[in-house]
Amino acid sequence: MALPLITTITIMALFILWLHDKKLSFLQNSIVFMVLEIIVRNNATLLTMELKWIDPTENSFLNIFFLMHREIITPLFILLFVNSYLLLFSLRKKTLLFLIFLTLMQGMEYLAVYFGVIKYVEWNYVYAMLLNTAYLLIGLGISKITLLLDKNGVHQNGSRIRT
Repeated sequence: MALPLITTITIMALFILWLHDKKLSFLQNSIVFMVLEIIVRNNATLLTMELKWIDPTENSFLNIFFLMHREIITPLFILLFVNSYLLLFSLRKKTLLFLIFLTLMQGMEYLAVYFGVIKYVEWNYVYAMLLNTAYLLIGLGISKITLLLDKNGVHQNGSRIRT
């Protein structure tokens, strides 16, 4: 049940991102996605292999759930959050959007624990919430940096390079 569910969630999130209005260009979205994917992968590796705070499953089918969650879903949710956040102007709507995406990410953590994909050893949902909050804020920071670089332009050999 876990593998069809994560596949469906992945396809739905990709489809929503594809149809969603975006403030960031394709290149900026790609940069944000790749940087976040590297951060999430390294953090998950540290939590599972080095610190042993999370125990991943040995089941190969459930391991696909863990990999899809780590490599695709989390950066994709953050990318959806960033693109939606940058289109809003009201602080109230931005806060509500932040809480919605934090709830979605926490729901994914709950599903991973529920299906036995991961087992918390010295970890809990509060730590996961703090980590997911950090991911959302890092994604927002990276997107702001890419927008700032695009606004100021990147000069190389005296010419402005646009993407």
